[in-house]
Amino acid sequence: VGFQVVRIMLTLFLSSHIIACVWWSVGWDPGGWVESEGFADEFLTGNSPIDWRTTWLTSFYWAITTVTTIGYGDITPATNAERIFALFSMIIGVNFFAWLTGNVTNVLVRRSRGGDTFK
Repeated sequence: VGFQVVRIMLTLFLSSHIIACVWWSVGWDPGGWVESEGFADEFLTGNSPIDWRTTWLTSFYWAITTVTTIGYGDITPATNAERIFALFSMIIGVNFFAWLTGNVTNVLVRRSRGGDTFK
């Protein structure tokens, strides 16, 4: 049971990291979310405390809220490329939850069978 929980968490982290990296790179298009959040000018001039860690953390935050279907809406796609990628990310999120539900059900069924053996 413990290994399966770790596997699920690692899968969520890795898939969200990949989505965050792609979201970060797509956001640098003119008019993208990086510009609308005010990161572009500050990041490119080098005169700001904003660095790649801040923009990656913002991207990771967006990926987690999108994949987990929370979607606060504070960071939104501004270009067509971002909208297409956001749709793709939402589809990944739905599939992740289907996979997660199946795995949790499987763990509970296995646990129940083990208990029935010892009764």
